[in-house]
Amino acid sequence: MNKLKLSTTMVFGLSIMLFIFTVPAFGVWTPPTEDYGAKGIANKESCEAMALPGGYLAGLTDETFNKPVTNFTATWRTSTTSGATFCQVVGWIWPETQFHVTMPTIWNERFQMNGGGGWDGSLRLPNAPDATGYATSGANGGYMASNWVTTPVKGCGSFGLK
Repeated sequence: MNKLKLSTTMVFGLSIMLFIFTVPAFGVWTPPTEDYGAKGIANKESCEAMALPGGYLAGLTDETFNKPVTNFTATWRTSTTSGATFCQVVGWIWPETQFHVTMPTIWNERFQMNGGGGWDGSLRLPNAPDATGYATSGANGGYMASNWVTTPVKGCGSFGLK
């Protein structure tokens, strides 16, 4: 092994070891959280008011097709596992994108968009807010699993159905 390759390998290895041993010394960083329930901002009344006629959700439109967001609900929920409270908004964006937004009472003032993770075609609603205080959202990927082609279409191939 030549000297340059050996020194590069040693520097890389020492860097990794330094990182492994120093990260635990500083601890794991967690974002600060605010209890918006205690401040009177996040509560059942303000959550459910978003879905009322003339409320915040009633004015939302899709910029691409200029269609209104429809079939929306805003529900105040309590986690069955942790007892944490949160506001869950569910709605439809034309033509068939279903979405949800979960807003926890104890919030770290940050947002996390969750991808489909193999669950596109359905909407998986969380039963509890994010444990670290993130507001989260998800969608069905723009299609409904019930509308998905399950048999080959003539001239289009089998799409891996075999």
